[in-house]
Amino acid sequence: MLIGLLVCILVPLLQFMVTTERERLSVVCDALVKAVDVGDVAAIESHVSDAFDAEGYDKEGFMEFVSRGLERADVENASVKVDSIEINGSKASVIIFADCLINTDGYSGMLPSKWRLTFEKTGDEWKLIEVTPISTPLFQYNRLRDLRM
Repeated sequence: MLIGLLVCILVPLLQFMVTTERERLSVVCDALVKAVDVGDVAAIESHVSDAFDAEGYDKEGFMEFVSRGLERADVENASVKVDSIEINGSKASVIIFADCLINTDGYSGMLPSKWRLTFEKTGDEWKLIEVTPISTPLFQYNRLRDLRM
């Protein structure tokens, strides 16, 4: 009976202490969306790999793209829902639904979007190496270069 009681106490404690790779990736996605919400380019950059490569954007080019976008648009109430996570060794693909209130020239309102974020694990950290928008009926983009930033 004492062993059963110890197991009941230790299992939840161990689950609390051990973070899975999926949970770590979810935390990074949350952090990226929160950084977009407050316009913190430095916080976004801290999650981007030096090996970033998407549609010809390297890390520096991508960060300029992000910075321009956040200067042009007022983003509020950003939120994220992780749809799927696929981990293959030191690489991971995460599909997210992001939603925010956006105010910019020519558009004001809620902007639902869908994205594929590709990560690479460096040490204990997952770093973003590629970003791809995924077209939906309300977000009809499938290339970064289609976004007007």
